[in-house]
Amino acid sequence: MVELWVKILSLVIFIALIVGVDFLYLKHDFRKRLTFNVGLFLVYLAIFIAFLD
Repeated sequence: MVELWVKILSLVIFIALIVGVDFLYLKHDFRKRLTFNVGLFLVYLAIFIAFLD
């Protein structure tokens, strides 16, 4: 049960990080926004697979 809460919390933090950076820094630059989001997703996926799965 604790593992489920850790996964949910990490997902919420991930979503908040993407939305926050998009709205604060990358509003007007689509290419940088897309690159950052894809890169962040890949890093998050690697951490998730390595440690939480």
